[in-house]
Amino acid sequence: MANDWLEIKNIETVDATRVSDPSTLNDVLGNLAADLVRCLHENLKKHDIEDTGELGKSIKMPVKLFGSILTATLHLEDYFDYVNKGVKGIGGNRKTGSKDAWELRNTIGNYQFKRGPKVSMIKKWAEKRGLNAYAVRTSIAHRGLKSRPFYDECIDQSFKGDLWDRFKNQIRVVSAKNITRQLKSSIVSKEKVQGMGPHQK
Repeated sequence: MANDWLEIKNIETVDATRVSDPSTLNDVLGNLAADLVRCLHENLKKHDIEDTGELGKSIKMPVKLFGSILTATLHLEDYFDYVNKGVKGIGGNRKTGSKDAWELRNTIGNYQFKRGPKVSMIKKWAEKRGLNAYAVRTSIAHRGLKSRPFYDECIDQSFKGDLWDRFKNQIRVVSAKNITRQLKSSIVSKEKVQGMGPHQK
């Protein structure tokens, strides 16, 4: 691409630092990605989400160019939304014929397991705490998991609040700089072509 202001580079924004005075679209989108990634990491701590560490390690948002399209793709472990939205418990009694009911952690939500999540999904987490993965699976199915909206909060903050306003403002500034740069370049190049150079008599 001929436009200097684009300066598209493929970057990985895992621990990206923000560019205080962005001059390219790459900088602006990189800033948005860096802010979102940082928010997600901070929210894992804020909501006291301690899984095996895989969720935190999985958070990245590479900014890449495909043809003429600049994209930023957020990557997270597949189970992030179960943590984010929670899992509805099926309730019931702890044993057949017993009156000892499961204490529900969540009675609403998009997700519900009849038998619990796959053991492979929770095995590392359970082993880290010395728990039986099958017992944990049963508990999740019956009690559910409370919602910890670490993701939803960051999406709202990034695309509705101050961060989104800053992103839109940076796009306007970079676009204005580009138009000014192109006008100056156009005027200078026309003067060179039309003017009398030292070799012209």
